[in-house]
Amino acid sequence: MTLVFKAKTKNKIINPKTSIYLFTVPYIKATANSGKKITRPMPAPDAFWTFEFDNCLVATTSQTTAIPTELGLVFPNPAFRTATIPVENNKARHASIRVTDTLGKMVELVFDGILPAGKSTFSIETTTYKPGTYFVFLKSETNVQVRKLIVQGNQ
Repeated sequence: MTLVFKAKTKNKIINPKTSIYLFTVPYIKATANSGKKITRPMPAPDAFWTFEFDNCLVATTSQTTAIPTELGLVFPNPAFRTATIPVENNKARHASIRVTDTLGKMVELVFDGILPAGKSTFSIETTTYKPGTYFVFLKSETNVQVRKLIVQGNQ
């Protein structure tokens, strides 16, 4: 989810490149890619505010590019006995897919090798998993992506 932060002070744009404005009242507004909007107060005294964003991705339709290796949404989620992990790759490259618990301990190594170009799907049996939350990691030469997986009771 990419958030675009906006604030206003006498309709003056502080930074038009990133659409960041400054409030005279301490509130911050955020709009998600889905269109959902929130407004939250910043409980602090009035002052000059400076926002710094580390590794922040701000994309518009003209800037959007395809990710070389993309981890799709794991389904069904929540999983009962099996789950499917879709992956799309623009060219063959080394990749690994692993499932970890919430503490980061690896539960299963699903794939480790050369991922072919195109769409691939991987199935995992969740019958040996305890009910709870897990994370599916896709690590390739170009990026790392994570998806949440919830496992229901398998009895």
